[in-house]
Amino acid sequence: MFALLSKSRKLGLDIDVQLQLFDSLVVPIATYGCEVWGFRNLAVLEKLQLQFCKYILKINRSTCTVMVLGELGRLPIEYVVSCKMLGFWYRLVTGHSNKISCILYKLLVNLEKQNVYSFDWLSHIKRILANCGMENVWDEPNIIFSMSVQQFKFVYKQKLKIYFTNKWVLSMNDYSKCSLYRNSKVDLVMEKYMLYLSEPYRSMLLKFRISNHLLPIEKGRHFDIKRSERKCELCDLNDVGDEYHYVCCCPKFNNIRKKLVPSKYYKNASVYKFCELMSCESKKQCLRNARLINCIMKEFRK
Repeated sequence: MFALLSKSRKLGLDIDVQLQLFDSLVVPIATYGCEVWGFRNLAVLEKLQLQFCKYILKINRSTCTVMVLGELGRLPIEYVVSCKMLGFWYRLVTGHSNKISCILYKLLVNLEKQNVYSFDWLSHIKRILANCGMENVWDEPNIIFSMSVQQFKFVYKQKLKIYFTNKWVLSMNDYSKCSLYRNSKVDLVMEKYMLYLSEPYRSMLLKFRISNHLLPIEKGRHFDIKRSERKCELCDLNDVGDEYHYVCCCPKFNNIRKKLVPSKYYKNASVYKFCELMSCESKKQCLRNARLINCIMKEFRK
Protein backbone atom coordinates (compact mmCIF):
# COMPACT_ATOMS: atom_id res chain seq x y z
CA MET A 1 0.00 0.00 0.00
CA PHE A 2 2.76 2.45 0.88
CA ALA A 3 4.62 1.56 -2.32
CA LEU A 4 1.44 2.46 -4.21
CA LEU A 5 1.14 5.75 -2.32
CA SER A 6 4.77 6.60 -3.06
CA LYS A 7 4.47 5.91 -6.80
CA SER A 8 1.15 7.76 -6.99
CA ARG A 9 2.71 10.81 -5.37
CA LYS A 10 5.67 10.79 -7.76
CA LEU A 11 3.46 10.39 -10.84
CA GLY A 12 0.79 12.83 -9.63
CA LEU A 13 -2.03 10.33 -10.20
CA ASP A 14 -5.66 11.42 -9.84
CA ILE A 15 -7.62 10.20 -6.84
CA ASP A 16 -9.90 7.94 -8.87
CA VAL A 17 -6.84 6.23 -10.43
CA GLN A 18 -5.27 5.71 -7.00
CA LEU A 19 -8.48 4.09 -5.72
CA GLN A 20 -8.67 1.84 -8.77
CA LEU A 21 -5.07 0.75 -8.19
CA PHE A 22 -5.85 0.10 -4.53
CA ASP A 23 -8.75 -2.14 -5.57
CA SER A 24 -6.54 -3.95 -8.09
CA LEU A 25 -3.30 -4.32 -6.12
CA VAL A 26 -4.04 -4.17 -2.40
CA VAL A 27 -7.57 -5.47 -1.86
CA PRO A 28 -7.02 -8.85 -3.61
CA ILE A 29 -4.04 -9.56 -1.32
CA ALA A 30 -5.81 -8.34 1.82
CA THR A 31 -8.89 -10.47 1.07
CA TYR A 32 -7.08 -13.57 -0.21
CA GLY A 33 -8.98 -16.68 0.87
CA CYS A 34 -11.77 -14.62 2.46
CA GLU A 35 -14.30 -17.02 0.92
CA VAL A 36 -13.41 -19.26 3.87
CA TRP A 37 -12.47 -16.85 6.70
CA GLY A 38 -14.67 -13.88 5.72
CA PHE A 39 -17.17 -14.49 8.53
CA ARG A 40 -14.61 -13.24 11.08
CA ASN A 41 -14.12 -9.66 12.28
CA LEU A 42 -13.05 -7.47 9.34
CA ALA A 43 -12.14 -4.37 11.39
CA VAL A 44 -8.46 -4.59 10.43
CA LEU A 45 -9.30 -4.59 6.71
CA GLU A 46 -11.74 -1.68 7.10
CA LYS A 47 -9.00 0.22 8.93
CA LEU A 48 -6.58 -0.49 6.06
CA GLN A 49 -8.93 0.99 3.46
CA LEU A 50 -9.75 3.98 5.65
CA GLN A 51 -6.05 4.64 6.24
CA PHE A 52 -5.41 4.64 2.50
CA CYS A 53 -8.34 7.00 1.85
CA LYS A 54 -7.14 9.47 4.48
CA TYR A 55 -3.58 9.37 3.11
CA ILE A 56 -4.62 10.25 -0.43
CA LEU A 57 -6.99 12.98 0.84
CA LYS A 58 -4.34 14.33 3.26
CA ILE A 59 -6.76 14.71 6.17
CA ASN A 60 -6.59 14.03 9.90
CA ARG A 61 -6.82 10.47 11.17
CA SER A 62 -9.68 11.50 13.45
CA THR A 63 -11.89 12.56 10.52
CA CYS A 64 -15.33 10.96 10.58
CA THR A 65 -15.26 7.65 8.66
CA VAL A 66 -18.76 8.10 7.26
CA MET A 67 -17.79 11.37 5.57
CA VAL A 68 -14.53 10.02 4.17
CA LEU A 69 -16.28 7.06 2.53
CA GLY A 70 -19.05 9.37 1.36
CA GLU A 71 -16.78 11.84 -0.44
CA LEU A 72 -14.96 9.03 -2.24
CA GLY A 73 -18.06 6.92 -2.84
CA ARG A 74 -16.42 3.89 -1.21
CA LEU A 75 -18.22 0.79 -0.03
CA PRO A 76 -16.70 -1.05 2.95
CA ILE A 77 -14.32 -3.98 2.43
CA GLU A 78 -17.10 -6.13 3.88
CA TYR A 79 -18.95 -5.65 0.57
CA VAL A 80 -16.04 -7.22 -1.35
CA VAL A 81 -15.75 -10.09 1.14
CA SER A 82 -19.51 -10.76 1.08
CA CYS A 83 -19.51 -10.89 -2.74
CA LYS A 84 -16.62 -13.37 -2.76
CA MET A 85 -18.26 -15.55 -0.12
CA LEU A 86 -21.55 -15.73 -2.02
CA GLY A 87 -19.72 -16.54 -5.25
CA PHE A 88 -17.87 -19.37 -3.49
CA TRP A 89 -21.09 -20.65 -1.93
CA TYR A 90 -22.76 -20.70 -5.36
CA ARG A 91 -19.92 -22.83 -6.74
CA LEU A 92 -20.27 -25.25 -3.80
CA VAL A 93 -24.00 -25.67 -4.28
CA THR A 94 -23.86 -26.04 -8.05
CA GLY A 95 -20.47 -27.82 -8.29
CA HIS A 96 -19.82 -31.42 -9.27
CA SER A 97 -20.86 -33.83 -6.54
CA ASN A 98 -17.47 -35.58 -6.60
CA LYS A 99 -15.50 -32.47 -5.66
CA ILE A 100 -14.07 -32.66 -2.13
CA SER A 101 -15.20 -29.09 -1.32
CA CYS A 102 -18.79 -29.90 -2.39
CA ILE A 103 -18.81 -33.12 -0.36
CA LEU A 104 -17.57 -31.29 2.75
CA TYR A 105 -20.17 -28.53 2.26
CA LYS A 106 -23.01 -31.06 2.14
CA LEU A 107 -21.59 -32.71 5.26
CA LEU A 108 -21.63 -29.37 7.12
CA VAL A 109 -25.22 -28.70 6.05
CA ASN A 110 -26.40 -32.15 7.15
CA LEU A 111 -24.68 -31.84 10.55
CA GLU A 112 -26.37 -28.48 11.10
CA LYS A 113 -29.78 -29.79 10.03
CA GLN A 114 -29.42 -32.65 12.55
CA ASN A 115 -28.45 -30.11 15.27
CA VAL A 116 -25.14 -31.93 15.77
CA TYR A 117 -23.06 -28.79 15.29
CA SER A 118 -23.52 -25.16 14.25
CA PHE A 119 -21.01 -23.67 11.82
CA ASP A 120 -20.23 -19.94 11.84
CA TRP A 121 -19.47 -19.98 8.12
CA LEU A 122 -22.93 -21.32 7.22
CA SER A 123 -24.61 -18.84 9.59
CA HIS A 124 -22.75 -15.99 7.92
CA ILE A 125 -23.82 -17.11 4.44
CA LYS A 126 -27.42 -17.10 5.64
CA ARG A 127 -26.89 -13.61 7.07
CA ILE A 128 -25.49 -12.29 3.80
CA LEU A 129 -28.42 -13.75 1.85
CA ALA A 130 -30.81 -12.16 4.35
CA ASN A 131 -29.09 -8.79 3.86
CA CYS A 132 -29.69 -9.22 0.12
CA GLY A 133 -33.33 -10.10 0.69
CA MET A 134 -32.62 -13.55 -0.77
CA GLU A 135 -33.45 -15.82 2.20
CA ASN A 136 -35.60 -17.98 -0.07
CA VAL A 137 -32.50 -19.03 -2.03
CA TRP A 138 -31.13 -20.79 1.07
CA ASP A 139 -34.41 -22.57 1.80
CA GLU A 140 -34.96 -23.52 -1.85
CA PRO A 141 -31.54 -24.24 -3.44
CA ASN A 142 -33.23 -25.31 -6.70
CA ILE A 143 -33.71 -21.59 -7.45
CA ILE A 144 -29.95 -21.30 -7.93
CA PHE A 145 -29.88 -23.96 -10.65
CA SER A 146 -32.24 -21.83 -12.72
CA MET A 147 -29.71 -18.98 -12.72
CA SER A 148 -26.36 -18.78 -14.48
CA VAL A 149 -23.33 -17.72 -12.46
CA GLN A 150 -23.39 -14.35 -14.26
CA GLN A 151 -27.06 -13.78 -13.38
CA PHE A 152 -26.57 -14.77 -9.76
CA LYS A 153 -23.47 -12.58 -9.43
CA PHE A 154 -25.26 -9.57 -10.95
CA VAL A 155 -28.25 -9.94 -8.61
CA TYR A 156 -26.36 -10.34 -5.33
CA LYS A 157 -23.85 -7.58 -6.18
CA GLN A 158 -26.65 -5.10 -6.86
CA LYS A 159 -28.56 -6.06 -3.72
CA LEU A 160 -25.48 -5.99 -1.50
CA LYS A 161 -24.59 -2.56 -2.86
CA ILE A 162 -28.06 -1.28 -1.94
CA TYR A 163 -27.78 -2.85 1.53
CA PHE A 164 -24.39 -1.29 2.33
CA THR A 165 -25.42 2.07 0.85
CA ASN A 166 -28.51 2.16 3.09
CA LYS A 167 -26.34 1.17 6.04
CA TRP A 168 -24.01 4.10 5.25
CA VAL A 169 -26.96 6.52 5.04
CA LEU A 170 -28.30 5.37 8.42
CA SER A 171 -24.87 5.58 10.05
CA MET A 172 -24.78 9.34 9.39
CA ASN A 173 -27.53 9.72 11.97
CA ASP A 174 -25.10 8.49 14.64
CA TYR A 175 -22.82 11.53 14.29
CA SER A 176 -23.85 15.05 15.29
CA LYS A 177 -21.23 16.57 12.98
CA CYS A 178 -23.09 15.02 10.02
CA SER A 179 -26.18 17.17 10.62
CA LEU A 180 -25.52 19.34 7.53
CA TYR A 181 -23.54 16.76 5.59
CA ARG A 182 -26.35 14.19 5.41
CA ASN A 183 -28.61 16.79 3.77
CA SER A 184 -26.13 17.64 1.02
CA LYS A 185 -24.85 14.08 0.47
CA VAL A 186 -27.49 11.64 -0.71
CA ASP A 187 -25.77 9.10 -2.97
CA LEU A 188 -22.68 7.06 -2.14
CA VAL A 189 -20.67 8.19 -5.18
CA MET A 190 -17.42 10.09 -5.56
CA GLU A 191 -17.94 13.84 -5.56
CA LYS A 192 -17.21 15.46 -8.92
CA TYR A 193 -15.03 18.19 -7.43
CA MET A 194 -12.50 15.48 -6.52
CA LEU A 195 -11.65 15.33 -10.22
CA TYR A 196 -12.53 18.90 -11.22
CA LEU A 197 -10.35 20.90 -8.85
CA SER A 198 -6.61 21.20 -8.41
CA GLU A 199 -5.05 20.04 -5.13
CA PRO A 200 -5.25 23.29 -3.05
CA TYR A 201 -8.89 24.02 -3.89
CA ARG A 202 -9.95 20.39 -3.68
CA SER A 203 -8.39 20.05 -0.24
CA MET A 204 -10.01 23.28 0.95
CA LEU A 205 -13.50 22.27 -0.20
CA LEU A 206 -13.08 18.74 1.14
CA LYS A 207 -12.02 19.81 4.63
CA PHE A 208 -14.89 22.28 4.81
CA ARG A 209 -17.45 19.66 3.75
CA ILE A 210 -16.24 17.04 6.25
CA SER A 211 -15.85 19.46 9.21
CA ASN A 212 -12.06 19.25 9.21
CA HIS A 213 -11.66 22.95 9.97
CA LEU A 214 -11.38 25.60 12.69
CA LEU A 215 -14.91 27.06 12.61
CA PRO A 216 -16.57 27.56 16.02
CA ILE A 217 -18.97 24.64 15.42
CA GLU A 218 -16.00 22.25 15.20
CA LYS A 219 -13.56 23.97 17.53
CA GLY A 220 -16.20 24.14 20.26
CA ARG A 221 -16.70 20.40 20.01
CA HIS A 222 -13.12 19.82 21.16
CA PHE A 223 -13.70 21.97 24.25
CA ASP A 224 -17.10 20.39 25.10
CA ILE A 225 -18.94 23.66 24.47
CA LYS A 226 -22.67 23.22 23.92
CA ARG A 227 -23.63 23.42 20.26
CA SER A 228 -25.98 26.35 20.87
CA GLU A 229 -23.13 28.32 22.45
CA ARG A 230 -20.61 27.95 19.61
CA LYS A 231 -21.39 31.43 18.31
CA CYS A 232 -19.84 33.32 15.42
CA GLU A 233 -17.53 36.06 16.72
CA LEU A 234 -17.17 37.83 13.37
CA CYS A 235 -20.67 39.36 13.32
CA ASP A 236 -23.58 40.41 15.57
CA LEU A 237 -26.19 37.94 14.30
CA ASN A 238 -25.68 35.71 17.34
CA ASP A 239 -25.84 32.62 15.10
CA VAL A 240 -24.05 29.33 15.63
CA GLY A 241 -20.75 29.51 13.74
CA ASP A 242 -21.30 26.56 11.41
CA GLU A 243 -20.65 26.05 7.69
CA TYR A 244 -24.09 27.30 6.70
CA HIS A 245 -23.72 30.56 8.61
CA TYR A 246 -20.40 31.56 7.01
CA VAL A 247 -21.32 30.58 3.46
CA CYS A 248 -24.83 32.05 3.36
CA CYS A 249 -25.37 34.54 6.19
CA CYS A 250 -22.33 36.09 7.90
CA PRO A 251 -22.10 39.85 6.96
CA LYS A 252 -18.31 39.64 7.23
CA PHE A 253 -18.21 37.87 3.86
CA ASN A 254 -20.97 39.75 2.02
CA ASN A 255 -18.67 41.23 -0.65
CA ILE A 256 -16.89 38.03 -1.60
CA ARG A 257 -20.18 36.10 -1.37
CA LYS A 258 -21.81 38.39 -3.95
CA LYS A 259 -18.90 37.80 -6.34
CA LEU A 260 -18.77 34.01 -6.06
CA VAL A 261 -22.24 32.75 -5.12
CA PRO A 262 -25.47 33.16 -7.15
CA SER A 263 -27.90 35.40 -5.28
CA LYS A 264 -30.59 32.69 -5.11
CA TYR A 265 -28.47 30.85 -2.52
CA TYR A 266 -27.97 33.67 -0.02
CA LYS A 267 -31.11 35.77 -0.50
CA ASN A 268 -33.69 34.36 1.91
CA ALA A 269 -31.01 31.87 2.89
CA SER A 270 -31.94 28.43 4.19
CA VAL A 271 -30.17 25.21 5.07
CA TYR A 272 -31.82 23.62 2.04
CA LYS A 273 -30.26 26.21 -0.29
CA PHE A 274 -26.88 25.77 1.40
CA CYS A 275 -27.01 22.00 0.88
CA GLU A 276 -28.01 22.52 -2.75
CA LEU A 277 -25.01 24.82 -3.24
CA MET A 278 -22.61 22.36 -1.57
CA SER A 279 -23.86 19.48 -3.72
CA CYS A 280 -23.58 21.48 -6.97
CA GLU A 281 -21.70 19.51 -9.66
CA SER A 282 -20.83 22.46 -11.90
CA LYS A 283 -17.05 22.74 -12.26
CA LYS A 284 -17.26 26.53 -12.35
CA GLN A 285 -19.38 26.76 -9.19
CA CYS A 286 -17.25 24.18 -7.36
CA LEU A 287 -14.22 26.37 -7.98
CA ARG A 288 -16.10 29.44 -6.76
CA ASN A 289 -17.23 27.60 -3.64
CA ALA A 290 -13.63 26.64 -2.93
CA ARG A 291 -12.49 30.26 -3.32
CA LEU A 292 -15.18 31.48 -0.94
CA ILE A 293 -14.25 28.83 1.60
CA ASN A 294 -10.60 29.80 1.26
CA CYS A 295 -11.48 33.38 2.20
CA ILE A 296 -13.52 32.17 5.16
CA MET A 297 -10.78 29.88 6.44
CA LYS A 298 -8.17 32.65 6.17
CA GLU A 299 -10.02 34.49 8.92
CA PHE A 300 -9.69 31.52 11.24
CA ARG A 301 -6.09 30.74 10.34
CA LYS A 302 -5.14 34.18 11.63
